[in-house]
Amino acid sequence: MAGISGETSVLREVAGLVTSGSLGPVVDSVHPLADIAAAHQAFEHGGTVGKHVVTVPRSSV
Repeated sequence: MAGISGETSVLREVAGLVTSGSLGPVVDSVHPLADIAAAHQAFEHGGTVGKHVVTVPRSSV
């Protein structure tokens, strides 16, 4: 269990970077739900650098 304190300090450091905005997700593309076919094609095409995001209108939730 000696490694737990080291892991905790790394987790705290990463959490601090996320909180400060220095670390975050890489988004490759954003597609509305109505255009899900294009989102799927972008994913299949490959060459993705980040995540593909599909936005859902609040009225659909």
